[in-house]
Amino acid sequence: MKLVIMKQKCLDMLKENLGIVYGYYYSESTNEWMRKLCGEDPFVKFGHEIPEFELASFGDKRPGGEIDLENCKIIYSNLMFLTESQASDERLWAGLTNNTFYDYMRKRWGYDKKSPPEKEKGANEIKSRYYFLGGTRAGFYRNTLAKCWWVGKALYDSTRQNRFEKLDTLGASNISTKISDIFYSNTFSSNPEILDGIIDAIDYFNKSDYPFYFQNHFRPALQHLNAVGGGIILDCLGKEEISEILIQYVEGQMQGDSSDAEYQRVIEDNVEETEDLADEASIATNTVYLGCRIEIKDVDDGRIRKFNVALNSQGQVNIITELTLGKHLGDIIELEGKKYEIVKIS
Repeated sequence: MKLVIMKQKCLDMLKENLGIVYGYYYSESTNEWMRKLCGEDPFVKFGHEIPEFELASFGDKRPGGEIDLENCKIIYSNLMFLTESQASDERLWAGLTNNTFYDYMRKRWGYDKKSPPEKEKGANEIKSRYYFLGGTRAGFYRNTLAKCWWVGKALYDSTRQNRFEKLDTLGASNISTKISDIFYSNTFSSNPEILDGIIDAIDYFNKSDYPFYFQNHFRPALQHLNAVGGGIILDCLGKEEISEILIQYVEGQMQGDSSDAEYQRVIEDNVEETEDLADEASIATNTVYLGCRIEIKDVDDGRIRKFNVALNSQGQVNIITELTLGKHLGDIIELEGKKYEIVKIS
């Protein structure tokens, strides 16, 4: 296999005109249309030949998170010789997405079966998945293949028997949101100790007895960690201390604890708003989880009752938590001899 990069002038031309040409990604089974638009071969060889490799198979309705996680392993394993400077080059990833894996990309995103969406949405999707959108750092954590290399590199550990054990701990579920929160929005990955502490905390909750949802439980904990970094230098902390901060915060959520309003405001003021880049659906708010508040309606008389779904101060499960944990909007539960419908989760 010969790696190629996209010529800069062709890259610029295609990106600038995506609002016009994005439909070709849907209609054309090969990238020959790029040669016609550019008036020349848009690609040039990069480096030496490398062994052929294939990206993750799609299987029967295989979740996108599983595909991305496997590709993190495949892409980094086969391209680990790249320097960080080379892996930051948009031309390289544009070459891989638009040439080497052009057919794969169309099938990964269903462009071989879908009709093009409206112009702005379609152009931005192509720019994000095939090129860099929003600057270099944002770009290589959004580009479909580049993000796999960078995450694979960050979580690769040659000292372990399973060199991608930390990646497996991160997990496939909602992986794009995890990448956004951990690697891009908060830039925790720049410090291996912080990243290892985060992974250890996730591993702790993965092994716990209660449902653990990244968006509902761990995203606020990462925001808390970011806020803590406004008062102390996180780089001075070891992975055990980072992990303890996160675990204590999440367990506080699960027990229904909350900080005072002023402290919450400080946290929110220190957290950068991030775009949810998840390709699969985010954890739905129609599922009851520890730390949420629910409303249930008496099926007979319509009366509403409100509860916090939490552990008590001894870490034990109360009756409403036991009855509703993992249930969904519209589910019916029996409480005190009556039937109730879950009508709100917040």
